[in-house]
Amino acid sequence: MPSILVSEENYDQLRPLIKKGLLAFNHPFLGEWRDQTFTIYAENEDADIVGGICGIYANDYMKIEWAWIDEKYRGQGLGRKIFQQLDAFASEKNCKYIDLETLEFQAKDFYEKLGFSLVATLPNWCGGYDAYIMRKFL
Repeated sequence: MPSILVSEENYDQLRPLIKKGLLAFNHPFLGEWRDQTFTIYAENEDADIVGGICGIYANDYMKIEWAWIDEKYRGQGLGRKIFQQLDAFASEKNCKYIDLETLEFQAKDFYEKLGFSLVATLPNWCGGYDAYIMRKFL
């Protein structure tokens, strides 16, 4: 039986190996899976990053991993403009939907206004807060 190890230092080395194994297993079901990272962001006049989205896409799937708008720029339409650019980018990449997760104190209402729908709730996910898994069909 192989040894079981825990590491907090080797993530960058081990992640590609584990991912490669899973992709090989998934191949008969999903075909070639080549995920690509992307960033859509906003800069102010001083070239400071004041908001943006980081995510991945592959095949017809897109997932937002991180989304943030600096507090000074919230409520001014910047988030909506960034998400409009996301929709255009996702369509350009032939994605059929976009997934994201948000915690109950974050931006669920904002995402719903942008066309995202609640798919699932994870109660007490982190720090006692519920997490919402949301999806938008394009």
